[in-house]
Formats: sequence, structure tokens, C-alpha cells
Amino acid sequence: MFLSAATHIGIQGVTVSGELLATDHSTLNVSNSTVNGVIQLMHETSGSFSNLTVAKWVDPGTGTVSSGIVCGMSSECSFSNTNVSGVPSGDVTTPSIGIQAVSASRLNFASGRISGFDWGVHVWNNATAFFSPYCANLSIDSNRSIGIFVRDGGVAKLEGSPAGGGCPA
Repeated sequence: MFLSAATHIGIQGVTVSGELLATDHSTLNVSNSTVNGVIQLMHETSGSFSNLTVAKWVDPGTGTVSSGIVCGMSSECSFSNTNVSGVPSGDVTTPSIGIQAVSASRLNFASGRISGFDWGVHVWNNATAFFSPYCANLSIDSNRSIGIFVRDGGVAKLEGSPAGGGCPA
């Protein structure tokens, strides 16, 4: 599925197989859905995702394992109750990556799980990633070699729930 050029799309309760790509100032809202493939938001695109499953995917043409989510090129990507699962690539020179925040993008990940990749999260090239599980569960685990890798001006901020609880019952 490809969205481009100031498209405002809302998707609910669907299953997408392959790539979900939004680009060029698009706005994408996805809820209660599954993506058996990769999600890419590029070129100043905004996306809001809730109750989402992104399952492992292997490119049928090349046999290579892909990333789960890519938020790049000044895009704004927000996720809550999102589970991203993958498989290791088997090649240290081309690791599979659960989520990439790149090139001045901003990623907000509030709750869910990122697991099964070579690297869970890669934040680089002046991108910012916020992991803020306010009163929710967030797990970055069972990735082959790296949980969160930050480089080249990237910033990752990890926050927890308020001290002393403070969460609604």
C-alpha cells in the first residue's frame, strides 16, 4: 500500500501483507490492524498507530529479512500498544532491525514489544526516539545483539511510570 502527497488516510481492522509506505507530507492513522511486512513513513509524513501488530517478513524477491518500521526524513511516528516481531538476518553486515528512526525524524513509542530482530531499535542521523510507557508495558527484548543502538547525533529517551505509582487502577 502506497500513500503520497498530502493524503490523509485512516485504516482500521485490516491486514496488510508486504509494505505500507506513506511519503511526501501524508498523514496516516492505523488502528486494530496487522502488517505482515514493513511500515515506512518518509519525507515529512506523520503517522499514528494503535493496537497494531507488525509481524516478521522476508522479501519474497531477495529472501532478505527486512526492518519492521522505518520512520525517516523528518517524519513524526507515534505508536501505542504495538507489537513488532522479527527474525535475525543471519548476517552481521546486514542486521534485521525492529524500528529505525532516521534523518531528523521523531519516534514516540508508548507501549508494546519489539523482539526477535538482530537489533531492536536503531536511532541515528539526528533522529529522536522517545520510549514513554506511562502506566503501560513496554519491552524491547529477545533481539539477537542490540536492544537500542544510538549513533550519529541520534537521541533516545527512556521514561518510566511516575514514582510511587500514580497510575489509574
